[in-house]
Amino acid sequence: MREAIQSIKSDIHHSGHEALQRIHSLSPQESACLHFHFDNQQAPGLHAHAHGQIVFAPRDLVTVTVDGRVWMASAENGIWIPPDLPHRLSARCDRNTYSLYLAPRIARLLPATAGALEISSLLRELLLRLGDNDTAAKSQLHFLKAAITEIQQMLRPARQVTQTAVLPRAHPLFDAIAAALARDPVDPRNLNDWARELGVSKRTLSRIVVTTTGMSWRAWRMQLRMAAAVRLLQLGVPVKTAAYDLGYAGPTPFIAAFTHNFGITPGQIANLDKKH
Repeated sequence: MREAIQSIKSDIHHSGHEALQRIHSLSPQESACLHFHFDNQQAPGLHAHAHGQIVFAPRDLVTVTVDGRVWMASAENGIWIPPDLPHRLSARCDRNTYSLYLAPRIARLLPATAGALEISSLLRELLLRLGDNDTAAKSQLHFLKAAITEIQQMLRPARQVTQTAVLPRAHPLFDAIAAALARDPVDPRNLNDWARELGVSKRTLSRIVVTTTGMSWRAWRMQLRMAAAVRLLQLGVPVKTAAYDLGYAGPTPFIAAFTHNFGITPGQIANLDKKH
């Protein structure tokens, strides 16, 4: 660990293009914490870089597409992106985002696959300090070492609570289902119904679902419903209306399901967008 951590720099940028230029200028020994503002027009497109990345949005919500999944970065949930993995950040309006870029030797200490991590109070403070230009260089190295230790504790498979929806791989039988549920996430047809329509057994279709999405039918349906929930809330739809639109009996079970999936309540998303 001590050998890997050689330098850490912080910057603020006002566009994804500026940030990308800064990232690609880093040497393999350098890490950096970049603090930047962007909207969909300013956000970097699909890209990859040699440094590992932690995306953290202390006051907003930012969509991160990586490794065939869509995730939400927020004040409570960060996203880990390993080196050289293509990814894209997007937001409906101006967003305030921090990204910690880890030198390749440090990134190797973390998982080789993308994942979500809980932003603990300690990690939040460390990331904010690392992104502060006024933090002394010697202190930044201590903060970086502490942040990596905390990140390793928070990166657990069971904590993938921020992903919104899995993007299924193309499959001749599954494409019709994916298209129908993209149009209507609360389509009432269950796995048996779809198996009958497609002329296959439920067991066969169940295997296809796992192959194309990496999860069970029930779990994938929940992911689609939660993704739709985020879209409705960001459009300003009231929590109660969104709950009924998504097929819930009322706001209480909807809030419980949403909080379980994202670690934040529907009201927090609505309040974030009211700021802009």
